[in-house]
Amino acid sequence: MTNYWVNSGFSTLDVSPDNQLLVTDDFLRTYLSRPELKLVPESCPVERTLHQRLTTNSRSDVTESEIVTMADEDIQENYRVWLRYRSRLLSASSLEAFYMSLFIGDGVDVPPLFVS
Repeated sequence: MTNYWVNSGFSTLDVSPDNQLLVTDDFLRTYLSRPELKLVPESCPVERTLHQRLTTNSRSDVTESEIVTMADEDIQENYRVWLRYRSRLLSASSLEAFYMSLFIGDGVDVPPLFVS
């Protein structure tokens, strides 16, 4: 099948026996290379350490105390948003189930970038 959305991370997903898309560690890692989470020269040591840990283990637990020690408040918020998104992804049975969950209950609580 032709991958029309090369930047979507589709090729990093697994497919279940019932043809549902399953989140993989590689899929989660694709977000760490996005501009919102990518390391920059100004990244502080705490951010660098966390980024490396998540690159190695994309499902690693992250505490709020780690986030608040990052020097940049914008990157703190970017991590909070991504971690909330990651949590919802991992609690869903499939990527399709995750997307469906966005439109019930409390609704969409992730940036449009993640919905598309």
